[in-house]
Amino acid sequence: MPVYFCTGRRDYNVPFELVIDYLEKLRAPHKKIIWFDQSAHMPNFEESDMFCEFCISLLNEMAIL
Repeated sequence: MPVYFCTGRRDYNVPFELVIDYLEKLRAPHKKIIWFDQSAHMPNFEESDMFCEFCISLLNEMAIL
């Protein structure tokens, strides 16, 4: 199953270094971190436009497959 992490660079609840470490250990056919430079723990609210753009692009990408 593909795995996507939407991660805020200013997140102190889950520091991005831990996300990177976990992603490296995770076994998945496709895995990716989507960085939100102006966000902390809730990029879906803190950078909602960018988050929506990512979700729409992912849906469009899956529709092609």
